[in-house]
Amino acid sequence: MNVIGFDNEKYMREQSRNIRDRIAKFGGKLYLEFGGKLFDDYHASRVLPGFEPDSKVKMLLKMKDEAEIVIAISADDIERNKRRGDLGITYDEDTLRLIDAFRGIGLFVGSVVITHYRSQPAAELFQKRLETLGIKVYRHYIIPDYPSNVELIVSEDGFGKNDYIETERSLVVFGDHAQAGVYVVGRALTLAGRGEDNAALEMLGAVFDRFGSLDGRGDGGREGCE
Repeated sequence: MNVIGFDNEKYMREQSRNIRDRIAKFGGKLYLEFGGKLFDDYHASRVLPGFEPDSKVKMLLKMKDEAEIVIAISADDIERNKRRGDLGITYDEDTLRLIDAFRGIGLFVGSVVITHYRSQPAAELFQKRLETLGIKVYRHYIIPDYPSNVELIVSEDGFGKNDYIETERSLVVFGDHAQAGVYVVGRALTLAGRGEDNAALEMLGAVFDRFGSLDGRGDGGREGCE
């Protein structure tokens, strides 16, 4: 008897339905980070028999008129020419590949965020290259004493120093190499998983108290993680 290990059709149907429900629940705007890679997720296909490496992208195509992709890449990875082990290309080359791949199937790439920015020469050259191609680029900076110094993290010298990422659509998907603003949610969940509930609540609560939302500018957005 053949048993389906992972039902791709059901995954795409259920995920798209639940994402739309959450967009409605959070006031018409959802910031979403997928676990693993959006394209070429060979690890997931190995551990989930029946899962296709591009299942997540195919699901997003069902919502392509609502979705916007923001790709984040670490300036440190650009500077040291970090390579993907599976494809053998550098992260900056892969970012360009992803932009072409997303656009090629009709998905809107709104911008690229360079994280851990501290004026690395290679990162500055990469930003100029992206801007020459007409791609919006934003910079996010290293915050000293992250994640322990909550007061600094939620101040104008912490999250407030980062460029504000302008988005246009109701579903904002953060892609590949690094996290953008959504990292604070992952960190809070890690603290909660260790039993440090008060620290987790303090981090999330401080962001809301300071900025009004997790996108850092109080525009009413909410944060979602999948």
